[in-house]
Amino acid sequence: MNQWVSSATHDKIKELFPPGSVSCNTRLVLGNAVYFKADTFQGQFHKLGGDTCPVKMMRRNGNFYIEEGILDGVNALKLPFKDTRYELLIILPENNEQFSALVKTISETDKLERILDAPFYSQMARVRVPRFKLAMTPSLALKDTLKEMGITRLFGDADLRKIADEPLFVSDVVHQAVLEVNEAGAVASAASGVCVSNRSMCQPIEFCADHAFVVAVIVDKKVPLFIGHVTSAEE
Repeated sequence: MNQWVSSATHDKIKELFPPGSVSCNTRLVLGNAVYFKADTFQGQFHKLGGDTCPVKMMRRNGNFYIEEGILDGVNALKLPFKDTRYELLIILPENNEQFSALVKTISETDKLERILDAPFYSQMARVRVPRFKLAMTPSLALKDTLKEMGITRLFGDADLRKIADEPLFVSDVVHQAVLEVNEAGAVASAASGVCVSNRSMCQPIEFCADHAFVVAVIVDKKVPLFIGHVTSAEE
């Protein structure tokens, strides 16, 4: 299974199932894998502590889906992937001093929904985004979390007769995620769309993610597939 996951994620996740998680009593393993890779000048990234570090910045000028002031002092950018069901969402505060408040705010369900429901109009912009990689290692065991959410029967007296005749239950659920955004891939459709006419003579919006920001991959406009934050983007 780990070999399959490694292959499906282009070696980004090499060990989803840790040793001992699959035993002689295991009858079924359900796994899924998602792999994304996005579409440089030398720049500086401002860390939370005040230090800076060199980073490769990807840049593009054109029409982008941007919401200015989506929250107080916060702008957001959506970059569609080649498969347009998926979008990269970057939520950028004005400065690092606002980052902690932003993370706390979007942890509230209604605030995150407000961002996902925003129209994101196509606007002329100069976009600068660092090359970065987010990885969760090792795998996260979700059994206890799911039990706390009320999903308990699945791990004991489960009714899984449609899967097999013998009595089965789920012994564990594990999750691991890697999100890498760099210049080797392409978010080709990010520059598509028509600029709103009454903004055509305006100066392009500056969206420069050279300090801490929140990032997510959204599927079908509403569902966060990955969500995390970038506070350092060293080469």
